[in-house]
Amino acid sequence: MSDDSAVGHETRARAKEILERAYRLHLEGALEPARAAYGLSIELAPTSLGHTLLACLLAHTGRVDEAIAECREAIRLDPELGNAWSDLGAYHLERGESDRAAVYLARANLKTRFERAHHVHANLGRAHWKQGLLMKALDEYRAAIALEPRDLLAKKAIREILRVFN
Repeated sequence: MSDDSAVGHETRARAKEILERAYRLHLEGALEPARAAYGLSIELAPTSLGHTLLACLLAHTGRVDEAIAECREAIRLDPELGNAWSDLGAYHLERGESDRAAVYLARANLKTRFERAHHVHANLGRAHWKQGLLMKALDEYRAAIALEPRDLLAKKAIREILRVFN
């Protein structure tokens, strides 16, 4: 093993440690230290997950355009990470762009790697609902519940859509 590969492995391991610390800080509500830690992790060893988590933090602080850019970078690094596609769709929903959101969320549905797969279905349900496609929305919310029976927002959405039909 050469020194370069050892340094590369050590750098990646350090970046992963920092990413995990950033995520803990994020969950604890320490947003600025979390943002700085995400940035350092990405600087050391850019990963799709790092960019996706940073995007989430940015979106929660109202920086949706920056969040979209981070998701695009996450997708460039790893097009199979479904969370990046799903979050990108969710951020377009926040901007009121339900048609564009539906495109990204449909792509997310085709991906194989997810941390919370039910979110893509719930977000696609939101997009279809905003498009006036209630049956498609209902199907997506039901798919979300099948994957995560505790998803209260999806359950509420199903009840509201069913009220429209009654």
